[in-house]
This record gives sequence, structure tokens and C-alpha cells, in this order.
Amino acid sequence: MSKGGEPGSSRKPQPPPPVQLPPWPPSMCSTWEAVVQELTDLHTGNPSLTVLYHLLPIHLFHSSGTAQATRVHNWLRICYWSFDHEFNPPAHGRVQLMASQWRVALKGRYYRFPYVHAQPKNSTREISRLPPLLNAKEDGCTEKDGEQLAEGCKVKIVKQRSWLRIGDHIDVTVLMNMHREFVPYNEGLVCPSWGMKHISRLVVEGAEGLWVQVVWELSMVSFHLEFLHVDRAIAADQYISEEDIPMCK
Repeated sequence: MSKGGEPGSSRKPQPPPPVQLPPWPPSMCSTWEAVVQELTDLHTGNPSLTVLYHLLPIHLFHSSGTAQATRVHNWLRICYWSFDHEFNPPAHGRVQLMASQWRVALKGRYYRFPYVHAQPKNSTREISRLPPLLNAKEDGCTEKDGEQLAEGCKVKIVKQRSWLRIGDHIDVTVLMNMHREFVPYNEGLVCPSWGMKHISRLVVEGAEGLWVQVVWELSMVSFHLEFLHVDRAIAADQYISEEDIPMCK
């Protein structure tokens, strides 16, 4: 049955409307734009599959203003760990995250906060070692969010999604704080190096030219990394040296 309850009719799923980009990102090259328009699967994807990213997906930077400056500044703090983790993975393997999990990492709120119904994958002992969040309500990460959003229809589904989001938040926080030793983001105390420069929060504010460079670097590294993984999967027999063995696994 199609939408609207009309039996016997079928409708093709329509691709979502094009993303409205802020004015500062560089425009897409015409050749790649033609490919994107032709391959509609790139728009819709497969909703039954979870998309995992080796690196931060660049669409998380498609905004402007103060929030965008904060994202860029914290990304400069964690980007070299992210790059190194992909090209020199630890023995237990790479960490691939969903876009929603990368969004948590990008915000830099690596605190512990109260939870009841959420079921994070990390142990209680690891979670207890996180720095406490002094005012959980201001951070917007308490489970009351799910209860407030659940008023009305689809109460159970909304609550479950809220609990999953909180569990993801806790697990990403443990990854960034406990395993990668990143303290919670504080714009006054963070001055990451990028290239030959140290970048303060004040420098990033409104610096759209810098944002373009940062996103361009991330997009290029991501493209080459994904291309490399595809090539190694398709032509695994061509990568047979000892140095290539970890990448083949």
C-alpha cells in the first residue's frame, strides 16, 4: 500500500532535496557533480545499512557562525590523531564511527553525565573515570530529553532513540577521553598546531578562508583513504608485502 492508503499503486522513493550549503564552502567540480546526479544511490543510500566513516564526514562542517568555528577549532585539535589512527592503526583495529558519533567527537564534550536507561558498551568502571559534567541540563545530554520529546505519538520509539543517542555519546566520550586522552574542549585553553601555525579560537572565528582549507584537507585525505581501502578490497592479491598485511585485514 502506498502513502495515503491507495492500494495497488507504487511510488519510487524520491531522493532527498539537495543540501543547502552555506556560502563559504567551495563549489563542487562539474565532473563530479554530473556523477552525483547520475548515480542516485549516492543520494538515498541503503537505509538498512549503517554507514561507518574512517574519518569525520565533511557534511558535519556545512554550517556557519560561532558553532562552525568551534567545530573547526576542535577538529584541529583531534585531526592528527584521526589521521594517524587510520594510517597507523593500533593492534585491535581501526575505529569507524557513524556520522552521529563523529558529531559527538567534534563537539568536544567529553564529560560523564547521569544516565539510567541508556546502555553504553563501555564498562561502568571506564565511565566512572570520565570528568564529571557540572550542569548536565545545559549540555542537553540527560535522559529527560527523551521523555520530553516523547510526549504525544510514538513515545516508545522516541525514548529508545534518545537512549541510543545517549549510549553513543558516552561510548564516544570514553574513546576520546580515556583512550585518546583528550580533555573536554575549552576554547580558552586549546591552541592546536596546524601546519606551521598555532591556531587559537579567536583566529578561527569567522575565518572562512581557513575553514575552506581545513575542509579541503579533510576531503582529500578521506577520498584517498577510501579509494585505497576499495582498491585493497578489490585487488587484495596485489598487496602481498609484509607492510601491506595490516591494511588487508
